[in-house]
Amino acid sequence: DKGYFACLEKAIKKELGRAESKIFTLADSVFNISSPQQLSQVLFLKLLLSPKGMHKTPGGLVSTASPELEKIQSLHPIVQEVLNFRELSKLLNTYVAPLPLLADKEGRVHTHFEQFGAETGRLSSSNPNLQNIPLQGEWGKKVRAGFVSASGYRLVSFDYSQMELRLAAHIAKEEKMLKIFKASEDIHRMTAAEVFGVPALDVSDQMRYRAKALNFGVLYGMGARGFAESAKISFEEAQQFIDDYFMRFPKIAE
Repeated sequence: DKGYFACLEKAIKKELGRAESKIFTLADSVFNISSPQQLSQVLFLKLLLSPKGMHKTPGGLVSTASPELEKIQSLHPIVQEVLNFRELSKLLNTYVAPLPLLADKEGRVHTHFEQFGAETGRLSSSNPNLQNIPLQGEWGKKVRAGFVSASGYRLVSFDYSQMELRLAAHIAKEEKMLKIFKASEDIHRMTAAEVFGVPALDVSDQMRYRAKALNFGVLYGMGARGFAESAKISFEEAQQFIDDYFMRFPKIAE
């Protein structure tokens, strides 16, 4: 829907302007937010944020890569604003502005599906990559809302339902997991209930999201650091999660 994307582009540009002015106010200076060098100087030389535990660039500057900034987002409100600014810039420049230009006269986007492009055996998509459009967050949902079916048709979604987890439960003969699948229950919700030690009805969306990241991550060998980054929690909390997970599902651990 080209009209929708045009409106969305205006809304994101407005939000970017708001984020930019807030960053300048918090920094008490005007600088190029997209310059890693200038941003590093503002955060660590001007605002004197602690760079403890952060990586440095080959040039000796404290890195301002997003995973590094996430480590210090609790130190100053400017860090969260910079992360928001980056997310909006990426959405605008990767999806919202280019996608309408890739559509044909009928407004259709034709992606290329690659059968052997991903190590996990899944399809990948290119020119444009339609599988990378964010699912989480308010703006990611807004971008997805711009895809519409032709009149009289619907967009439908098909998915292999937790195939890797079903295989793991079967091979490991993990009774708890098998029971969940046989009862057609939500494996991620039930895993969250197990790991958090709460009734399934009390599992929040965020709890389920973390359990899902853990369920699939564990199978592909993800460690505590990788899980901490994907679930946006501390390293210690991530390690505790994995320990609790293996305690609840010991045959998966074996």
